[in-house]
Amino acid sequence: MNLVIWAQSQSGRMNFKKNLGINVMNQFGLFGSGGGKKQAEEMNIPFLGAIPINLEARELADNGKSIIIENKEADISIAISNIVIEIEKIFNSRLNDTTK
Repeated sequence: MNLVIWAQSQSGRMNFKKNLGINVMNQFGLFGSGGGKKQAEEMNIPFLGAIPINLEARELADNGKSIIIENKEADISIAISNIVIEIEKIFNSRLNDTTK
């Protein structure tokens, strides 16, 4: 799946759109593996990481709870946190480029 992000600085000088590659995968190979990374490379966009399918995350979500809050050590929590870090790096890099 691709995540499309729009951002604008407070001064209004930065306005960009970027497709960011995120691959959803699981340990059973239900959807194959490496497809998201390959597509990101073909589209010349950053590959942010893979999000594993996690039954606990689904069960918590069904009850209105977040896996990241309830189980920070779960594989999916770590993967999502790492993707957020990558997105922050991209935003900070772009913001720094526009303020120079």
